[in-house]
Amino acid sequence: MCSMAFDGITSFSLSLIHGVLYMGLLFLLISFGILAWVIYTWCSGRAVPGWSSLMVSITW
Repeated sequence: MCSMAFDGITSFSLSLIHGVLYMGLLFLLISFGILAWVIYTWCSGRAVPGWSSLMVSITW
């Protein structure tokens, strides 16, 4: 019954697709913000060696 309800919700509605799209865009903006912060700390010389590459690989 649950699988039939899920099929009914997802097959006649675009709200689920829109929700996934908006969450993806939100996470993309957050990762760009973290990337900008990492670049700023790296350029200012306050980052520990290896920290910048670790943060970029985790967020991307």
